[in-house]
This record gives sequence, C-alpha cells and structure tokens, in this order.
Amino acid sequence: MKKIILTAILSFVMISASANAATIEPWGNLEDDIVRISGEGENGKNVNILVINPGFDEEDVLHNGENSIQFYARCEVKDGKFVFDIPMYDANSDEGGEYKYVITNGSSSERGTFSFYFYEAKNNIITEINESEDVTDIVDKIYAIYSLNSSDVFKTTSNGTISTFIKKTDNYPVDSDNMKSELEKALCISAYYEGNPELIEDGLLSYADIIGIEGTDLYEDYKTLISEEGKDAVNSDILNSEYDEISKIAKGFEQRVLLSLITDYKDDGYGHIQDLLYKYKDKYDKAGIDSRKITATGREYDIFRMMSDSSADTLEDLKKEINAAIKKYTKTETGGGGGGGGGGSASDVNLPGGGSVVSDPVTPDEGYVERKDSPFKDIDSVPWANESIGILYNRGIISGKSETEFAPNDNITRAEFTKLVVASFFGTPNGKITKFSDVSGWSVPYVAYASENGIVNGISDALFNPNGDISREQAMAILARALEKEGYEGKVRTKPFADDSSISDWAKNAIYTLSEGGVVSGKGGNMFCPKDNLTRAEAAKIIYYSLKLTEEAD
Repeated sequence: MKKIILTAILSFVMISASANAATIEPWGNLEDDIVRISGEGENGKNVNILVINPGFDEEDVLHNGENSIQFYARCEVKDGKFVFDIPMYDANSDEGGEYKYVITNGSSSERGTFSFYFYEAKNNIITEINESEDVTDIVDKIYAIYSLNSSDVFKTTSNGTISTFIKKTDNYPVDSDNMKSELEKALCISAYYEGNPELIEDGLLSYADIIGIEGTDLYEDYKTLISEEGKDAVNSDILNSEYDEISKIAKGFEQRVLLSLITDYKDDGYGHIQDLLYKYKDKYDKAGIDSRKITATGREYDIFRMMSDSSADTLEDLKKEINAAIKKYTKTETGGGGGGGGGGSASDVNLPGGGSVVSDPVTPDEGYVERKDSPFKDIDSVPWANESIGILYNRGIISGKSETEFAPNDNITRAEFTKLVVASFFGTPNGKITKFSDVSGWSVPYVAYASENGIVNGISDALFNPNGDISREQAMAILARALEKEGYEGKVRTKPFADDSSISDWAKNAIYTLSEGGVVSGKGGNMFCPKDNLTRAEAAKIIYYSLKLTEEAD
C-alpha cells in the first residue's frame, strides 16, 4: 500500500511545470509552525501537493519516502481556490531549511522552493543577534528563518544597511512575533534609506502598513486624487530623502502629499483647493498655511489659482509663496460700504474702487415705468448685459461703483451675490444675527435669510467667506434654490456642455435647468467654465433672466 502511494506521488511529480505560482506564507501563531500554501484552480478539480524535506530531491521520494517527504495531500478546488495548511515537523532536524514542493493541478504542475525554520530556530537567532556586534554576515539567514527573504525589496537592499538598522536596538526580547515585526521595520527603513526603487509597486509606495499610513485619508487621497505625474513626484521625493526612522518616512510622506494634493491634482483647475484646506486644516495650519488668512484677503481664488500653478518643491516653499500673495492682496483701504439697507458702516466691507454692487430694492408704485437704460458709461464692453443692468438699476436692485461706473468685468463676491438674490426675490429681510462668524455689517440680514432658508451654504459650519469671489457654478446653485423657493419648476437641458466633467455633481442639475430656461449660456465652444469667477455683468444678466422666469410663471 505504501509503495502504491509513493508510486502515485512519483507519477504526478513527473508532469511538466506550467501552473500558476502558489502563495506560501507562515500561518497562525509562529509557535504553531504552520505553513499555508494556496493558489487558484479550476472548480471541481483535484490539486495534489508534495513537500520535500531539506537535503532531499524528487528522486529520493520513492526510495526514501519516510525521511524525504514532509507533506503529501490532495484537495478539491472550491470557489476557484485551493488551500493547504501544512503542520511542519522534521525528524531529521530541529531547525528547518530550504523545502522543495510540487503542486499538480490537472495536467500541469508547479515546482518551487521555500524557506521555513521552526519556532525554536527563530528564538535561537534572536540570541545570536543580541550577542553579535554586526549581523551583516547572517542577515540572509535571519530573514530566511523568519520567511522574509523572498521579496524583491529584500533581495535588492544591502545586508550592511539592514544590519545597521537591526543593531540600532541593543537587546531584543526572545519573542519571535516581536522579532518578526522588528525585522520588517528594519527592512522597510533600510530600503527607504537607500531609495530602493523596488519599493514602488503599481506606481505606489509599499510598506504603507509598516509606515502607519495605510487606511488613512491622506494615503487614500494620494492613491486617488493626485495625478500620475504627481504620484511619481511624491515617490521620487520620498526615495531620495535617506530617511532613517519610520516616523520620518511617515512625516515626509505627509508633507509631500499635502503639497501634491494642491499642485498635482488629478484634474485641472483649482476648485479642489478650498475643500482640501478645510479637510486637512490642522495639518496645513501646522505647516503655516492658514486658510483663514487666505480667505480674509477677499482674493482667495486668485491665491488658489497661484497655488494650483505653483512649482514649489516643498510645502515650506509653497507656504512662502502663499504668504507673499496674502501680503499682496491684503486690503488696507477702508472705503466703500456694501450698500444701504444692511445697516453696516462704510468700513464693514472693502471693495476695489469703493461703492457697492447692490442697493436696497424699491417697490414700484402704480405709475412705475420700467426703463432699460442706465447712467453707466463703461458697459459698452458687455452689450449682452446692458438691458439687464439698466432694468435692475431702475428697479433699485443694483448700483454702480460710482454714478457713472458699473465695472461690469469685476468679480462679484459671495456676500454681494447673496444680497442680490435675496433683494431681488424676497425683498429686504429684517436685521438678524447670522451663525457665520466672518459675516458682519450690511450683509448680515441677507446672508442670515439665505442661510436659514437653504439658499446658500457656508464653506464650513462657522464660516461663509463673504468677501470671496463666487464661481459660475456656485451662483447657479444659489439661483436655482431661490427659484425653487419661489415655486419655479423648469426642464433640464439634455445636451451636455463640452466641459461637463468639470462641473461639480452638486451643481449640474441647477446649471442644466437654468440653461434650458435661458438664464445662462456657455462661453463659446459649448463650454460652461463652471470654476470661472462670476462677473458683475454676468450677475446682473442671470438675476434679471431668473426674475423673468418667475414673472412669466405668474
């Protein structure tokens, strides 16, 4: 019977090798001395495995099976996989060594070797490490005993460097599980210290679990939000930094990814920056990049554009560029209030050139005649907005920056646009206290009303960013909410804009509804340009055409 079994074994080991590579790893607790060998196969087929002891070959199996065979078994492939958990023992040795294996799967087989050493050998090598001043000569043995010698990273990292980092600890406890973890860390640090290119796997840095970054938001954003060129820059920077501690690798990764999320984002534009500054506020604040100071300039989108286009090599360099921009854009003048009806003083908000974008609405009396003309001398450049500017001016909804200057191509701020919308559709609200700590003066009742009624949102629970420019897509979303509150229900345009992928998901329905209603159009070439700032002329046009929708509905 024994000879029949050995003959069967011999027959399947003679099959030519062509199967897929199996996975071989220690399993369970190290002291259990179990090896798991697994792989893929065809459901319902039988898979055979033969493991041969160190010092023996396949031809020894038939004549000296008792000593040469470590393990022989058969299992059926289920769910496309096979698994063998092999309890290791060796009557010939209490150490272990290099084992050969043969796996047959139908008409094909796989041959290979793996290192395995028993728990006692793992503990013995710890004592040897502790007693040695330099373990360079036994690094291969150490990592073989702990089954850590098969990776390309290990094979291409110098034993001398690994030895240096192993011996940074003077005395290891005789604890195999702990020692395995320490050896993995030593290999990780050594490879990063040398800048080993084998650390890059599928375009990403490896050993993320050992570094402590795996599963973090920053690591996930590194994988999904940074362009391929940006990831290459992160990887290159990390591999050229000679980090000698795990914590330094993690810190370097954090700093470089925080930079690349801004400068090497997967999509063009700079609309992502504001969200990232708030998502990682504590980290950016610690790096000296204060989003509040950027917002306070009232020119944050100009700064965001600069940040996105920056070629800074470090987060520190980017911080210096941002601080220079903040200094450049910080407004020192105190002229020009924000309109009459909000109750604010002239110093509550600073507008370039003084004046305001809006004034309190008036209610036409019975003899009111709507006029399409205006006193402004600078609107010839926006003929498409002349009628809207004239009518809204004569309704008392907008005003210029002076008696004759409208400044049609200047950007409109979030607070100014909010007041326009509220004044146009809902009149002048009573004075209220707003939940936003950065809103004051004339804009308080308008922002408070719009916020409480779900027409506008802040950039966070406590901040509104009143002096920030407003993008075209943000303005469309606000207008759509105001129209919905007024009972307007429109159809959605079915033809997509050429830059539809650049439009934020939360703004698409608003943009396509208002486009179908004739409120807004593209900028040529069927491009909507959702991230562009809204100008005063564009604001006048879309407000007036939105009012026409509600008036026509009436």
